[in-house]
Amino acid sequence: GFEPQDDDVLNRTVIEAIKSMIEVYCIIGYGPRSVKYARPETLAVKMKGLISSTDQVLGLGVLGLDMHYAAYTLDQQKVILDIQLKLASELGLMAYINSEKADDELCEFLQGYEKGKLPKLVYAGLLTSDKIAQAVNDYDMHLCLRPELTYEANAEALARTKAINPVRWLPASGLPHSAPSLFSGQWNN
Repeated sequence: GFEPQDDDVLNRTVIEAIKSMIEVYCIIGYGPRSVKYARPETLAVKMKGLISSTDQVLGLGVLGLDMHYAAYTLDQQKVILDIQLKLASELGLMAYINSEKADDELCEFLQGYEKGKLPKLVYAGLLTSDKIAQAVNDYDMHLCLRPELTYEANAEALARTKAINPVRWLPASGLPHSAPSLFSGQWNN
């Protein structure tokens, strides 16, 4: 996943690095914590420029809503999410979405769209509520299987995951801090 920055030299450098490795693919998008870099009036044009510079872009993401770290920007997050979902649909790309303590807000946001107007969605987070698990089923989303599912604190998320059609499961690496603290940076088994 690649979150563009204000620095276009940095953006081009990242794209060139991706292009130099033919076996590497990416997703590009402004997530909830990077809304400060996203200018709604130029976002679609900027994203199209980055996406068209390589054929190694699989989708837009990780997009979503964050009420944990960035709750104060929720209205901005929704504007940026809307633009990117429409862009993914227009370009025929998948959209990888996530929710950080904003399951209700994300589900309500998605209900504002006709199902056929949304791009193919991939849920990249843990299924932390029945509501988001239902949305994954309702919108035929694929679901990333993150390694932190195996941590005992995530037993409920694992149970919800098992209720999703396994055909829609995708392996995912998770984040460096997803393992318990003694094993930070390592996958859970």
